[in-house]
Amino acid sequence: KPVEPIIDALEAEVKAGNIRYYGCSNWRANRIKAANAYAKSAGYMGFVADQPLWSMAQVNPEAISDPTLVALDDDLYAYHVESGMAIIPYSSQAKGYYTKWAALGLENLSDDLRAQYDNAVTRKRYDIAQEIMQRTGYTINQIALAFLMQQPVTTIPVVGCKNLDHLTASMSALDVTLSDEDFSRLQAAK
Repeated sequence: KPVEPIIDALEAEVKAGNIRYYGCSNWRANRIKAANAYAKSAGYMGFVADQPLWSMAQVNPEAISDPTLVALDDDLYAYHVESGMAIIPYSSQAKGYYTKWAALGLENLSDDLRAQYDNAVTRKRYDIAQEIMQRTGYTINQIALAFLMQQPVTTIPVVGCKNLDHLTASMSALDVTLSDEDFSRLQAAK
C-alpha cells in the first residue's frame, strides 16, 4: 500500500486539531523512510515514533506467527539511531521470558515461549543480567527495561502488567541506571 495517502490522512487529522503527533507500528525501515521522505517533501512532520516488537531478549523471527508483526532488526535499529525517531516497543518484557526463566528455570518455560526467544543472544544476555543482579540487587525485569531505556535513541517500553504489583515492579525500572560497562556488554551480546 502506498505511504502517501496514509501520511496525507494523518496530516489532515493534525490540521483538524484531532491529533498532535503520529507514529507507526510494525513498519520496516524502508517503509518508514519512504513515508518520512514523502512527509518532508510535502512540508509535513512525518512519524515521530515507531512501535516494533523489541526487548532485551532477542526474538526468533521464524517463531512470529503473525506476518504483520515487525521485530526491531539491525536495519530498523540503525534507522532509529540515525534519525532520532523514538521507539515505543511492545512486548518489551518478552512475555516475561527472563522473569519466568529466573523463577522457574529454562526447562520449565512453555514450548511457545522458548520457541520465540531461546537463542544464543538471549542466553548470553541472561547470563550477563544474572551477573548484574548479583552485583547490584536489581531484578532481571529492571535490567531488561533499563537496557531499553538507556538506548542511544528515546525508547519508551510498553509493559504488560496483570496487577498493581507487576506495574510497580516495572515502574521501579525508572530508578535503575546500568553502568556504561554493563549496558555495553548487554548491547554487544550477539
